[in-house]
Formats: sequence, C-alpha cells, structure tokens
Amino acid sequence: MSIGRLDAKVKLDYPSRVHYGPDDKVTGCVHLTYYPEAKTISDSNHELFAKLALDVTFHGRAKSKIWVNRGQQRSIHRGRVQLFTITKRIYHDVFKIQSGESLPIPFELSFPERAQLIGYQEEWRSNFRFLGLESNLILPPSMHIERSLFGNSASAFVEYRIGCSAQVERLKVVVTTPSRALEPIVNYDRPRRPMIHSEPWTLRGMVTVSNKELMKAAFHSDYYPTYTFDYTVDCPREIYNHCPITLIVKIMPKETTIRRSDLVEPLVTFGECSMEFQSVASIRASAGLLSEHEYERDDQAVTLRGRQEPMGPFNASEGNTKVITFDPVFVPSSFKFVNITLGYRIKVKYEFTVAGKVSTFGKEYQVSVRPPPPGTNQSSAQTEVAPSYRDAMASRNSSSSSLAGPSSKEILASTQVNPSLPRDPPPPTYDE
Repeated sequence: MSIGRLDAKVKLDYPSRVHYGPDDKVTGCVHLTYYPEAKTISDSNHELFAKLALDVTFHGRAKSKIWVNRGQQRSIHRGRVQLFTITKRIYHDVFKIQSGESLPIPFELSFPERAQLIGYQEEWRSNFRFLGLESNLILPPSMHIERSLFGNSASAFVEYRIGCSAQVERLKVVVTTPSRALEPIVNYDRPRRPMIHSEPWTLRGMVTVSNKELMKAAFHSDYYPTYTFDYTVDCPREIYNHCPITLIVKIMPKETTIRRSDLVEPLVTFGECSMEFQSVASIRASAGLLSEHEYERDDQAVTLRGRQEPMGPFNASEGNTKVITFDPVFVPSSFKFVNITLGYRIKVKYEFTVAGKVSTFGKEYQVSVRPPPPGTNQSSAQTEVAPSYRDAMASRNSSSSSLAGPSSKEILASTQVNPSLPRDPPPPTYDE
C-alpha cells in the first residue's frame, strides 16, 4: 500500500521565449509536490524522506495530416517524423519534502544541432518540394498551420516538449506526471545569423503623363506636353523577424520629355504603398506503401502599410529617392523539411501621382524569412538568465554536502516567482 502521492510537473522559466539554436539554453524546474495518504495527514509535520531519481525528457516531432474527401468517403493520411528524444537525469539523491509543499528541481537543456532520426520513420518518395531522410536535417522552427479548400483540409505542426519521470526508491509512493498533451511546449527557431545585405528584387517601370495640367500657365493651345520618368523599387529578398521591412523607391526623369522652355517639370509624389504578406505551405502525408498525398495552400494575406521618408514630392536634392518602411513580422522562419515546407510570398502595391493623375502598380514575388539577427531582443524579461534556474542551482550546490539534500523551504526561499514572467499559454491539442 502506498504512503502517498508525489506529483511532478515541468515548468519553464520563460514559457513564451523563442530559443534560437543549440546555444540558447532551455531552463526550468520540475516542481515536486507531496500528498500523504489520508490516514497520515493527522501528523501536521509529515514529510517524505527518501531517495529520488528524477529525469526530464526533451523531444520534438514534425507531424502532418491530410483529410481527403471523395464523394461520401473521407480518408485521413498522416506523416510523422520524430526529430529527437533526449533524456537527462537531473537529480539522484536523497531528499525531503513537507506535505503539500512544492520542491523545485532545476534543469538546463539544449537543442541538438541536427535532427536525430531514431526508430521507425515513414517512407518518403523523392520530391523537389521536400527534403529526404538521407539529408543532413536541420531542426525546423516551431510552427502550426491549418488549411482547408473545397472540403479537403490539412494541418501540420512542428513542436518541442519537455516531460519528466520520477521514481522514489524503496518506498511505495505513487508518482504522477502530466500526459504529453500537458507537457510544456518549448518555442524554437534556427540560430541567429548576422544580417546579410543580398541583392534586392528590383522592380522597374515607366510612368508617362500627357495632359494640360503639366502646363506652367493656362495656354490656349491644342498642344499638351508629355512628361515621362523611369522608376525602380528595391525590395528585399530576405526578411528578418523583429526587424522593419524597407523598400527603396527612386525615379529617373527623362530629360527630353519637356519640350517647351516655358514649362517646368511637374511634382511627382509617391502615394500609398502596401504589402500583402502571405505564407505558402506544402504538406505531404503517407497514403500507404510508396504512396503519398500532397497538399499546398496559401494562407490569408496580411496587409502591411508603409511609411515614407522623407515626406512630400520627390526632390532632386534628395536623389529623387524615398525609403518606405513597414512594421516587422513575427512568423516562423522559412524552412524545407521532410513532410512540411513553409515559404512566404509578398505582393507590393504602390502608386505615383503626377499632376493629379494616379498610376498604380503591383508585383508579387517569393521571399525568405530569417530569424532575427544577433542583438535583436524579444524583451528584457525573456532574454536575461532565468533567476529561478540560477538561484535554485546555487541552493542545490550549497546543500550538496547534506545527507538529506535540499529541503523545499530552502529552495523556495531563494526561488521567488517573478510576477513579470509570462504565463503559460494553453497547450494545443496533442493529437497522437
């Protein structure tokens, strides 16, 4: 018969933080809470004193699912790739804990540099849209998408979780741990790299205006001059998360288009500039031996509005150039993997106004999204070393010479909960 129950639950120091690459440590604590059996509760000082073996399991997976409708029949096809599983023992010693109190045991983990495909994996055919299992697979970023079109639908996610397991030696204590659905999710993206100024996509065009508004004064004449200018819009090939997006617009007036000495070049203004930002996902799932289903769908576009600098008409003293700035995006980085590929598309719309005439243009092109460069902070609260890990580890080391190990009162005294830390988001459905 058991003498009580020991609950173990993993809590991250910074649940909302994104970890960039293997050098960005994941820290947290496994919180242990002891509940004695009812017949022993009469002893107000009841405590558990035993030897404990405590492990944490860090694991990741990429899963895809496609629903296919054929008339009255509906089939579901799945694709699974187990990215890695790492088990680490974080405590193996005697410990004591008072009834109803919480004892935090700290841990520190790192993401592997590459996917560690161990055990059974799906068979995948060669496909240019995806990577093969034989590739040197870099871990994909955390993401979750759902798509639907004409009754067919698909979902895909990449997730990383941390679970725990514990064993109380030589005593009959029931140990309970959360199911995988309740294990905390660790947000991940690929390592940060310095920003690379690659050659932009250059959109080129020409604007021609011919009307009486171009005349210096009201001439009673059937002759209307023509004004023409070329333009370029430099658009980035790569976008960095958390960083503003910039376009550079330049006009080059034609020297021979104003053919009368009593006319001057008109003012050219840059009107509204918008950017439709859209994700494009390709998903595939196994449909049996050497058979697959593939699904590709665009997400609903998000429109961003640009701000121009300097304001006012184009000016030769400023090089007839304007810089258009858009707010940063906060999305998973572009990636290609075995069963999921995520890319992005941008459609730029812009307009020029000359003598009251508005000329509107637009262009769509592919773009890559990268992690934020080094030095781009998420927030001060999420980038500092977690006090709960540092202080709890110091407390544990200082009491290592004691036979009983650290008590819950000692650790909790030096590990106060920081009210500024973000709360845990509700976990997504863990669909096996």
